[in-house]
Amino acid sequence: MNDIELGMVTVAETRAVREAKTVSWQRALHQYTDKMNGYQLATRSGVADLTSPQNLSEDKLNLAIYNSVRYMDDITNM
Repeated sequence: MNDIELGMVTVAETRAVREAKTVSWQRALHQYTDKMNGYQLATRSGVADLTSPQNLSEDKLNLAIYNSVRYMDDITNM
């Protein structure tokens, strides 16, 4: 293999690695976005429940606190 062919292989390998990293980052971002959307939905639902006096119960309050702590734990571990 001459220098030109070797250079072409290196460029192709570099492109392949770059594309693989891009796909990996896109997957990670998609998973993160899905997780955050889930937290937002759970939080909105929890806030709606907590702001309705007839729905306020100790179980719902404990669940809201648990979800908030879990969210903060996940955010700090990312």
